[in-house]
Amino acid sequence: MTTNSVQFSYGNGSWNSVDDWGIKIIKHDFLAPEKRENKRLIPRVSGMYKAPGKYYNERILRVQCVWMQNVTRFQVRKIAGILSNEGRLQFSDEAIDKFDTVNNEYIRRALYYRGEMFNAPELVTYTGEVGRKFEIEFVCYPFALSDTVTYPLNSGVNAIPYFGTYETPCIIVLDNISDGPISNITITTIKKEV
Repeated sequence: MTTNSVQFSYGNGSWNSVDDWGIKIIKHDFLAPEKRENKRLIPRVSGMYKAPGKYYNERILRVQCVWMQNVTRFQVRKIAGILSNEGRLQFSDEAIDKFDTVNNEYIRRALYYRGEMFNAPELVTYTGEVGRKFEIEFVCYPFALSDTVTYPLNSGVNAIPYFGTYETPCIIVLDNISDGPISNITITTIKKEV
């Protein structure tokens, strides 16, 4: 992927901000989503009851950009139309490196966000000029995601490495590719520090 870019995909299309549109990413913020406040008013009691908070609001990604080429108003509208669809946002500098204990190697796994353009007044109000800076806001699912990982399982104990940065639900799909039935399956999950 081109440096200082974002890859946006939805439907059957995929676009790179630098290669396809001439938009270079200057800066983006995405360290942590906002935790959902969970306070309750208790009648005839001073203050509020604060329940333990473990859920998060949607993430707002603010992306500062600069035009690397001149574009027409029609091209800007086309870009805005594409970005206003819910899709996959993958930044060129966002990946996670971890040691895969199953294969005994370091793996770089690209992370992405599911979201859509929510606010970009500077993008849609003028024709893009080289060097012009603007900001786009995307409303996204709170956590970064990665592609589905497939691990072949052998008879006995199998460990599948976790690459997440937060406790999130996972989906385990067992696909029997043998000719015989599978029996006596036990799945044990262990909560690990991320």
